[in-house]
Amino acid sequence: MQTMERLRIRDGPGSHRCGRAEPKKTRPGDYSDGTGSARSADQVGQEPGSIPAWLNSRCILIVFGSLILLAPSQASAACTKADRAGSWKFYSMWSEGKDQQGWTKCDLTVDRDGVVGSGTFCEKDASKGDDRTLKVRGGNIGISKNCRVTGAFKIGTCKATISRARITKDKWTVNGIGKDCTGAVFDFTAVKE
Repeated sequence: MQTMERLRIRDGPGSHRCGRAEPKKTRPGDYSDGTGSARSADQVGQEPGSIPAWLNSRCILIVFGSLILLAPSQASAACTKADRAGSWKFYSMWSEGKDQQGWTKCDLTVDRDGVVGSGTFCEKDASKGDDRTLKVRGGNIGISKNCRVTGAFKIGTCKATISRARITKDKWTVNGIGKDCTGAVFDFTAVKE
């Protein structure tokens, strides 16, 4: 109980220190925390080997709350249509049922208007005898002001649709999920070159 009393935060005047109890002066220059032993001003309000009094849940909440308010957020990182433009390496892992999984790697070019260029290529996983190189046949990629990426592009005759994706704050990486024309779900990372 005595320890809990020392950790209690005072809400009155002079309680500017987060969770730190005011030391009791027993005589000039001597501080005591009620245990009968004299301690330095740093140790008052703290049992030997215990967590310092200032490190309580209310103080931690205040500190983390401040950090959250001060930390830059993804939503505040304004994106423009120009952020999608460039040459991208698109890497995906896909799954279609419990026996069909694989990977795809594509080279994509996207212009300022979001048009995916035709003529680049994708490679598909060779592990299931499905090893092939397919031509990218166009598409369109959109980006919102809050950095969400949407769109679709054709690989051979199959359309890959981006369901949910977001570009990173540095505008060099897109991470997301999508679905292709066979119903295979894929997750992907695209890196700007």
